[in-house]
Amino acid sequence: MRNSFNVALAALFLSVLAVAANADAGPLDSPGAHKAMVCSACHGFGGNPPSKTVPTLAGMDQVYFKQTITAYAEGKRQSPEMEPYAKYVLEFGVDEIAAYFAAQKKTAPTKPKVAPKSPTLPVRLATPANSSGKRSQIQYRLTRVYGCLPRPLQRGG
Repeated sequence: MRNSFNVALAALFLSVLAVAANADAGPLDSPGAHKAMVCSACHGFGGNPPSKTVPTLAGMDQVYFKQTITAYAEGKRQSPEMEPYAKYVLEFGVDEIAAYFAAQKKTAPTKPKVAPKSPTLPVRLATPANSSGKRSQIQYRLTRVYGCLPRPLQRGG
């Protein structure tokens, strides 16, 4: 009885391993993915930046990537922002990072969403006065900001 339980447990364990071995690798499972995370701050996840202000690294040729990074690190290509990151990439494995970005697919940058305009309040030119006939500082500020006074502060209201 105990022997058949051990055999069944071993078979279950091997089947779980077989299923796990056939699972596709995720986007962060390649050797250079964790090293390329520092590049995501500017160049976006997977080398796809959110705007067109920085170059797209996704799908970039490995040889060109290595040449460019080397030029930034040696100061042949001037960029105060890129120089320390290029030195990091050279130190921690330019080949793996270049292979990671070459394997990524390019995506088009998304257009930023524009917030809807807030409605404008109607402006009243006439401003009520206090009992002395002059506007108080609070009434003046409320009128300037909102264009009118709240109902309790209005005369006869």
